[in-house]
Amino acid sequence: MSRLTYILLLIFLYLGCGFQEKDISDDLDNPLGDVNTDCGLPAFIFKPSIHYLVPDEEFTAPLFLSDSLESETLFGGFKTTIYFDPVIVDLRDVRKGQFNDSDNSMFFVDTSEAGRVEVVGVFIDDINLGALGSNNVKLAEFDFKVVGAGNDTLRLSRTFADECLTYSNECELVDPDDNLIEIKSYTDAIIRAN
Repeated sequence: MSRLTYILLLIFLYLGCGFQEKDISDDLDNPLGDVNTDCGLPAFIFKPSIHYLVPDEEFTAPLFLSDSLESETLFGGFKTTIYFDPVIVDLRDVRKGQFNDSDNSMFFVDTSEAGRVEVVGVFIDDINLGALGSNNVKLAEFDFKVVGAGNDTLRLSRTFADECLTYSNECELVDPDDNLIEIKSYTDAIIRAN
């Protein structure tokens, strides 16, 4: 065997075995990236979790429902209440997310109290009977405008019993049969407006 053929064969084997295609579609489709939740899943997560802004700047804060990639849990509805300082940020709009894409689904927003927004979404679909949280479902998008300088938090309502044990009657998840599902982790959005 000639020396050139031997070198070409080695290069072919190295390139053929050394570089294998990787399906990165899951990585590209996951808007949350690698989510670290200290207290477990499912979780309500604002992503990005920190916003660096200046007065008069507008921004969107998307809220996601995240569950384990292996999860087969179906979610039938959610309720969330978010508190914020109306002296620093002004809520301009709330838009439904992927959870309520079905024409039969319902989406309700209550902004009757300054510094508080409540959102309720119900997934109604005769075929799937729920939404899979393993897809990192976008629940809603909150549009704000910075109206004052300072720091604030878009805080998902909950009460801490200890580090990972929380209670909330203002943030809820239910399955398609309206049974409560425990929300184990929350990620608020921090606002730095200077």
